Amino acid sequence: PSSAVNKRLSKIKIKWDPNYGTLDAKFGYRRSSTNYSLNMTGVENIGSGSSSTGTVDVWNNDTDWHIENAVSQGAGNYTTITFNKELVFESGDNVLVRWNIDYIHNEYKVFAIYEMEFVLNNNFENYNPNKKTPLSKKLNKNFSVPVKISSTEDIDNKKNLITIETSDSPDLLVKIAEIFYKNGTSIYSARINTLGNKVEDTFEIEDMTLSTISAAKIKKITTAIEKII
Repeated sequence: PSSAVNKRLSKIKIKWDPNYGTLDAKFGYRRSSTNYSLNMTGVENIGSGSSSTGTVDVWNNDTDWHIENAVSQGAGNYTTITFNKELVFESGDNVLVRWNIDYIHNEYKVFAIYEMEFVLNNNFENYNPNKKTPLSKKLNKNFSVPVKISSTEDIDNKKNLITIETSDSPDLLVKIAEIFYKNGTSIYSARINTLGNKVEDTFEIEDMTLSTISAAKIKKITTAIEKII
């Protein structure tokens, strides 16, 4: 879904029917027409089963698994697979799960997984405001650009457009990103325009809870931005 684009995949949580025996599974994603293995860093609740961290070398086989002979912990208990968060979803990506199970009914293996949950993180989860990035430009102090900040609400998609017009200044984008992060919002998309000493940047932001951003929070964000420009 579009709500997952630009988010990092942190975990996959699955449940399967314990009546169908143990489960083997590997996890990956498809981008364009190419399949890639996800990099697993840990797993919880597989009983006496085994696991292999990292990526799998071959996708189209039934021998290289992330989890093998995993035992379902019953209703209400997820098996949780944790990844290294390197995957940032792009539009059109598909998550892949290759599985194998012992139970056979009428010569067919039963798809025993009945619930799957994706845990996503925003791109600024590991943001370090003290880390300098090469985004700043030399400020021409001979000219001053009037400050203008506007906000437009996209009610249907639960997002807001914040447009900022001001003079360019060192680390401006870093400071703006920090304000969004500290106020529980993430950048869904951005359009950065710089003409000489003037910048006109538009950010499409969404709440980290994926709920509608309140007017009070928007006011707090714009007030904080005014202070740093």
